[in-house]
Amino acid sequence: MYPLRQDSSCDSYSSQNSCDAVADCTWCKSAAVKSSCNSIEAAKSLPPSIFACDKLQDEEESSMTGAYQRGHGRDHHRRHHGFCPVPLLLVVLIAAHMYFLKRLGDAQKSVIALGGKLENKCCKKTKAVKEQAAAPAQPSFNYPIYDFPA
Repeated sequence: MYPLRQDSSCDSYSSQNSCDAVADCTWCKSAAVKSSCNSIEAAKSLPPSIFACDKLQDEEESSMTGAYQRGHGRDHHRRHHGFCPVPLLLVVLIAAHMYFLKRLGDAQKSVIALGGKLENKCCKKTKAVKEQAAAPAQPSFNYPIYDFPA
């Protein structure tokens, strides 16, 4: 299934430190099989979804081109998208709202200081309707016109 090792010079190293000390060898870890020392050429033919080889990862990071150079590599989301702008946006909006409320209050105080009276223009019709409803109704008499006493 996997290619056989053609170079057995790296097989003699049983620890990661001794394997990585040799320039042509790399230590490959796997959850499926026992970790081992392989030649760099043999490690390139191993499936990267199963084996994680030290020196191959270093080569990939140093020779990235295209999208990887622009920062869209494996760690793109952890590095770039770790900052969420929503809380900052909410703080800015709340600060702007408070600023404009303060300005409104200052404007109302200056109108009152100049002798003006604050009225809610949209409620004038509502006040007129309430005043009419509150006014006492004049008594009305219901006498028929055609019925005269004789």
